[in-house]
Amino acid sequence: MKSSPVSISAFASILVLVVAGTAFASQGRDFAGPFALGAASSSNGQVTLNFSTRIYNYSGADVAGAIVTLQCQEQPNQAHATFSSVAIAATSSVKLSGQVTVSQTEYDQWQRGRAPDLFIAYTDSAAASQRRKVELTLQPGMQEVQ
Repeated sequence: MKSSPVSISAFASILVLVVAGTAFASQGRDFAGPFALGAASSSNGQVTLNFSTRIYNYSGADVAGAIVTLQCQEQPNQAHATFSSVAIAATSSVKLSGQVTVSQTEYDQWQRGRAPDLFIAYTDSAAASQRRKVELTLQPGMQEVQ
């Protein structure tokens, strides 16, 4: 049987999509959830507010003893908040909340839909250190995530 150029091209295209999809899944959204911004007060270019999120664990593995960090977007070596000893079973979630102080600029960006930089760091079952970004989406109209 002779292969046509169209079938070879179609096969190559499908192969590229499968390989790319697998690579994307391995870099996938292991942790995601909504966030809400509570009542805020501003002073001298700083905003103090209640930040809340619910992190869902889609990684397929239980996570214990994790450190979740709300990182400053303007100065990435600084943290607005740190939550220690966080445990999230596979396919489960955990709610985190706390009062934070951020710049007026960063707060305005969050209000316009830019997600905060939230990271989870933990040791996996193979004793390897992991650090993953939590993919957040704004839960509009809510003072706190449920």
